[in-house]
Amino acid sequence: MSETHTTTFDKPKKKIIIKKKKEIYVESSENQTKKWRKDNICSKDGQKDGSSEKYQRDLVKKITKRECPKSNHIRINHRTLELIKKNNPMTKSGKAIPDGFDWSEDFDGLQTINDVELYYNFKLVCSGGGAQTRTLRDETYSFIETQLKYIKKYSSKKIIFINILDGDVSFNRMTHFRYLLNLPDYKEQKDKCFVGDMKQFQSWFSKFSK
Repeated sequence: MSETHTTTFDKPKKKIIIKKKKEIYVESSENQTKKWRKDNICSKDGQKDGSSEKYQRDLVKKITKRECPKSNHIRINHRTLELIKKNNPMTKSGKAIPDGFDWSEDFDGLQTINDVELYYNFKLVCSGGGAQTRTLRDETYSFIETQLKYIKKYSSKKIIFINILDGDVSFNRMTHFRYLLNLPDYKEQKDKCFVGDMKQFQSWFSKFSK
């Protein structure tokens, strides 16, 4: 009588493949000179045509894989810390509004991701000069500090402020912003206020979106 042997073969184990999010190439702000801007963004001098903001907004769309619409004139009041829509804070019916200088510039973009509102401030400041430094010192620096004050006052709100500072001048002045973020007054708020260039933002967002 012959014996019948049954052989059991183990099923091959299914390989677990972890897909990494593909990052796009983003130039470091250190290398974004005036010549780089002309070669890569717009051949015209200055930024009145909005080309730098468009360039940054498009990169944010690619990194986040979401639209990044304009904020529709949302601003912060430096004094009262109101965060509201304010179309024209400076004048009304041709007359100056007394508290016009209390209002910040408007945010350049607004996204809502995982129930968190992301407010964007875009800057691309390249090639040294007094005007470029004043843009960062007199406008951007105070704007970011107001954001930190807002976070401190309204700590429970699901809001993150994102300041993308591109350009070689921004790179060389980043030490001033690191100083601001690391002040004892804001040690518990700085995690909700990103300040860096687009390359750093891509790394930040990959962690935020996990």
